[in-house]
Amino acid sequence: MFFLAHMIHNAILTRTLFDDVTFIMELEQLIQQRDAYGGKIVKLLIHIGLIFIVPILVIALVSYLTGITFMYLFPVAFIISWTGVILLYRKVSKEVRALDVRIKELREQETKPEETSYESSENK
Repeated sequence: MFFLAHMIHNAILTRTLFDDVTFIMELEQLIQQRDAYGGKIVKLLIHIGLIFIVPILVIALVSYLTGITFMYLFPVAFIISWTGVILLYRKVSKEVRALDVRIKELREQETKPEETSYESSENK
């Protein structure tokens, strides 16, 4: 009987250690993904620059080809540009929030003591 209890205890410890290593690796990977957004700032700045430049160039071309004054078309470029920036912000914000929520969930799991089936059967 002692041998069987010892084997069960070792199996639980092995599973727990494996789960802890997997948990820590997943948590570190999520934190790295979240922190990688800090490194993506240059890429985002380029995207935002393009979001502003492309509509202005299109409006300038339309103004040149049609003879419509640029100042009449500028509000259209302004609205298109800021709509693009807002959509980009929402996309990035949503991704970062999802990573933060997952990290928070994993950290809460880390602080909660897990009850194993062996321990719960002993309490009964």
